Amino acid sequence: MLLAVWVWLHGRRSVPHRWLIVSSLVVAHAFEILATGWLHILTHNPPSCRWWHIPTVPTAVVLSWCVGILSHMQLAGRIQGMAWWETAALDVVLLALMDIMTEVAGIAHNCWAWSPAEFVSAAPRVASMVPNLLADTWWGVPVVQYNMILGVVLLHSLVMRWLLRPTATFSTFTKACVVASLPVVTLLWIAVCMAMHVAVGDRAFGTALVAGCLFAALRPWVRGVASVGPSPGLATAMTLGGCYFLNTSRLFTLPAWTTAQAVCQTACIAVAMGVMLWPASAPKPKDKLQ
Repeated sequence: MLLAVWVWLHGRRSVPHRWLIVSSLVVAHAFEILATGWLHILTHNPPSCRWWHIPTVPTAVVLSWCVGILSHMQLAGRIQGMAWWETAALDVVLLALMDIMTEVAGIAHNCWAWSPAEFVSAAPRVASMVPNLLADTWWGVPVVQYNMILGVVLLHSLVMRWLLRPTATFSTFTKACVVASLPVVTLLWIAVCMAMHVAVGDRAFGTALVAGCLFAALRPWVRGVASVGPSPGLATAMTLGGCYFLNTSRLFTLPAWTTAQAVCQTACIAVAMGVMLWPASAPKPKDKLQ
């Protein structure tokens, strides 16, 4: 429903938004098929659930990917004065707020589990390529949630924000070829994550990824060239509100959160809503030598 609202309010009247809708669907499907169907690093209620089923996951996961990517890209677009690659980094920082606590809290309260015992027999390709990947009970959180997914989102934003720059003059054919290549980019990133797990560890790699994005997102503010533009539209407000409500409410119905978890989740929501509701400001003039 949230994706339908987005498509109706944005896709029907904006060509760039149509490209983003298509590209996010391509990336989300590519990741889910590679992760569940080929590498088996993720499983969704096997064997009763298959990726093409509606409304069961991962079809529902694919649609939530699109809603999250599109709404957070639109939210990041409020911040003006940023280079396209800085805005792409901000996309990742804002999107991370939606899942940064729900996965950790969900596993802590046994809402769901990514236990190695469930994947040793289901992930022969992963086990053969990266033998130590399944040694950590919490491996799914840093490896998938904070390395693979955030990296894929970053690459998608970098490619699409570069492709759809106002000054870009790419043909429709060129854009279609770039979007069609995104599954290959997704596969390469998954391979990079596995290699970095062996080289430096998934937590160190995830921390470096998020820290790099945060640095790029804050850089325009430090330089004094960033400003807040007009408020995002109704579709962004509805999709963001829906995403945070669904992510948070599914945990409130299960064992109670700790105080620290509740505070962190509230802080994540407050930051995202603050970016959405913050009053617009005039662009800051650049300092010039007289």
